[in-house]
Amino acid sequence: MKLQCCLFLVFLALFPPGFSNAQKLSPEMVALGIKLDRAFDRHMRGWTRERIVPVYPGENVLIENWTRSDRRVRISFVPHQSNEAASNAFANFASSSSPKTAVNNIGNEACQWGHANDIVFRRGHVTVFINSGVELKLLSVEDPELQSLNTAEQAATSKLVACFVDLVILGAFERSTEPESGSVCFKDLLRKGYISSDYFNRF
Repeated sequence: MKLQCCLFLVFLALFPPGFSNAQKLSPEMVALGIKLDRAFDRHMRGWTRERIVPVYPGENVLIENWTRSDRRVRISFVPHQSNEAASNAFANFASSSSPKTAVNNIGNEACQWGHANDIVFRRGHVTVFINSGVELKLLSVEDPELQSLNTAEQAATSKLVACFVDLVILGAFERSTEPESGSVCFKDLLRKGYISSDYFNRF
């Protein structure tokens, strides 16, 4: 329970964008950050990103804000000492989160939770938290319908970004060929325009 609370605080209690302070990440997290940089620059057209320093700069936690004109995403990567420790932390967090729904095809285990449909997933010994916010500007619908659309878009955005991040962790964007044809995440990202097959076809 103590570990669960720590994870939740790391995820929520962050300094606002623009706060600058030195953060010492482990070599593993630095390498993950580099992979994330490359994949984002190649594929996330129309998005901007910012690396965020956590409340305690000594924490070995990688945090980023990704934004587009009508939506924003905060992503937090929390490494653990082992796959088992990460799985236990995930189980503890999921057991206290409500409402929640299991998510397939992302990480080793994943769920959407809360009324904002945030996503938490585990890939190996790394837990990833994803929170999205959407503000559509539509003149053709009334406020209740617009709010419903915003909520649906939040859930879809979190899931697509989770797909993208999971493929980054797996090193899918470091290879010169597309991931296996059975990758549901890869197909979703292609269909929604988050990645382009042209990048892989250049090799």
